[in-house]
Amino acid sequence: MKKSATTAVVIFALTTTPALAKSTLGGIVFTDFYVLSENKESRVYSTGNPNAESRTVSHVEVPNMSRLRARWSNEDEVGMYMELGIGGSQGSTGVKLRHAYGTWDISQTWQLMGGHSTSPFSPLFPSQTIGNNADESFNIGKGYGEISSGRAPQVRLTYKFLNRRGAFAIALLDPNRGTELDFLSTTAEKNTTFPRIDIGMAYRTLNFQIFPSLFYQKQDYSEVVGSDDSVTSWGTSLGFRAGTGAFIFSGEINVGQNMDNAGLSIGESPASQNAGAWLDATRTKISDTDNLSYWLDIGYKFSTSETQGVVHLIYGTMQSESDDVFDYQSSMLGISVPIDLPWIAKGFRVRPEIFVYDKGKNTIGGTKVDQGRDILTGIQLQYTF
Repeated sequence: MKKSATTAVVIFALTTTPALAKSTLGGIVFTDFYVLSENKESRVYSTGNPNAESRTVSHVEVPNMSRLRARWSNEDEVGMYMELGIGGSQGSTGVKLRHAYGTWDISQTWQLMGGHSTSPFSPLFPSQTIGNNADESFNIGKGYGEISSGRAPQVRLTYKFLNRRGAFAIALLDPNRGTELDFLSTTAEKNTTFPRIDIGMAYRTLNFQIFPSLFYQKQDYSEVVGSDDSVTSWGTSLGFRAGTGAFIFSGEINVGQNMDNAGLSIGESPASQNAGAWLDATRTKISDTDNLSYWLDIGYKFSTSETQGVVHLIYGTMQSESDDVFDYQSSMLGISVPIDLPWIAKGFRVRPEIFVYDKGKNTIGGTKVDQGRDILTGIQLQYTF
């Protein structure tokens, strides 16, 4: 029913377009075929069973980053964009809202946006896509170097530079998202009024682009036991893209605190799952966690008379540390090779990948614990229309 209702909204938007308006419909379907090998330590970590054994399993899935998208605009400089994620969940049959927002181009330089989408914070990501629906989601390196703003309801104001070399944006987001703390009081609840603030800029010169950004959020709790009743989360990010000849480079570094409490999309690695503030044994005192995350993607473009593609070598790591109590570090290293095959069909792409995900030998309460590693090998089919 939810799927039918959402589809009806998209169809209505497209079929009721007034004169002089413009609308487009498109989408992408991904199919992942991969083999995931998890060693014993990884299985112990993921299952919580100390007697778990290593395993190797194959998967064929339609990840929910497959999407149907519709864009509409009219002569009054008002536009709308909607995007549904299709696939994922049990049996690859889920439907999930990815984007739904409207825009108003106030002038040549100013735009007001409202709706559900990503924010200006940490906008880049490495070229890794297979395994979005694995038991531990492996998606664009989240938790292993990549931190994403996530998609959330927001109001955003953007200023576009007149020289067309960049833009500056500030967004206000719902602050009552992210991981909640389990206080001793059973009546404790979030009582936050000030929104999360995300600020970002993009600037291009010659063959080089930079993407500085930051966010700040303070969550307040009511009816707690003890004096600590708030969690402050913040983050700064600097990304870049560059190219010379056949080589392309991109990367991003994020530094912050208590990022898991801010509703960011940061993955499911040990480092990301322990990236938020935590409570002491009495569940009354809040301690902060420091976060560091970065990745580097080096690409080499190649082409023949009938194909073209890029070989990407990618490394990333994420660290979460708190007051010498724990120190988690999760890393990835791998190769991704998206290849376009227009001689077979326009919009058809194949992407072989192999990645090693190291969950780390992490320090927990002064003790080193090996939490294992996973190896993902596979190929992805992509159809774009």
